[in-house]
Amino acid sequence: MNFEHTINYQMRVLRGRFLESLKDVFAHTGITYDNYITLILIEKYPGRTQAELADLNHKDRNVIGQTLNKLEDKGFAKRCKIPSDKRAYALYITEAGTAFIESLRPQILDADRQLLSSFTDDEAALFLKLLEKACVGGESDVK
Repeated sequence: MNFEHTINYQMRVLRGRFLESLKDVFAHTGITYDNYITLILIEKYPGRTQAELADLNHKDRNVIGQTLNKLEDKGFAKRCKIPSDKRAYALYITEAGTAFIESLRPQILDADRQLLSSFTDDEAALFLKLLEKACVGGESDVK
């Protein structure tokens, strides 16, 4: 099989096209799309620790630590000491963080739509189901 026809290569190209379409969206924010995803995870799972967030985000704990520093500096997230564990911090989103997520949501959804624009509605729905199934290890109900 030719390398250009592998899943790994195709996913890399697709991610690159997606990130390129968002370059202008994030240029003025001082954070990256990956930082944005981390912020969404903090919103979705409030009170998780840095280690738990790293696992959820499939990132190294040190990378998450740097990301959290940036998100805190922007006022989008905060760390709160956990009384039962003096070394760990619970992570929470701030009102500014929630507002930031919402302010960019339309542009990110538009970038998704642009990537899927060559598909019919049925093809796009199937493609998304198949991606989800691949990401969760076959647990999705794709028909």
